Order: sequence, then C-alpha cells, then structure tokens
Amino acid sequence: MRVLRALFIAPLTAFVGCLLAFFVADYLTRLAHVPEMEGQRGMTIFFLCVPLGILSKTGSLRASIGNEPVASQFIELKISPAPRKEDETWSDWIFATQRVDLSPVSEPERMELRYRVLPMND
Repeated sequence: MRVLRALFIAPLTAFVGCLLAFFVADYLTRLAHVPEMEGQRGMTIFFLCVPLGILSKTGSLRASIGNEPVASQFIELKISPAPRKEDETWSDWIFATQRVDLSPVSEPERMELRYRVLPMND
C-alpha cells in the first residue's frame, strides 16, 4: 500500500515542484541579472532550476517508501506574535513529547530544540 501511495504522490509532487521552480527561477534569474541573450536565462531555468525543483519535491518520498519510519516529532514553539527584547535570548530546551500522529515518543528517541528570535533589518 505504501508503494502504491508513493507512486501516486511522487508524480504529483514532482509536477508541483516543476511549476514552482519555473516561477521561483524566473524571479531569481531576474534578480541575479542573468542575460536573456541567446536564451541563456531560459536555458538556466529549464535545464538547471526545473530539475532541481523536481528533485527537491520527490526526494522526501524516498524515506516514505522504505520500511524505516519517517521522523515526525511534534514540538510546540511558544513564540509571541509581537516579539519582545527578551525573545532575542536563547529559549530553554523544548522536548518533543508526541509524534505528528499523536503517538508518544520514548525518551531515548526524543528530539530537543531551542531557539531565539532575531529582528530583521529592512
């Protein structure tokens, strides 16, 4: 059943990655001032960026086809909508207590995380 599901999802995500790659690559090549002379920008998009977009979307499926479960632990971040000066310091360690499918995580497998919020300079 997993293989059948992956065979359906892989082409779908590859197609989505291909479409997204066109738009993102168009923006990035304009930003990098890639010249349009003799189709250089178009070839860069089609032969470099689109295959990378396809591979990036289908690469995540390789782990789901095999017998190994995919690491999918859930960690709740406590970030306020309006960051304060105190948020710029490192947070305490936060431990994952459950997986995405809401099953518990044993202590040896538990992931931990800490973060800090930095202001963006416009």
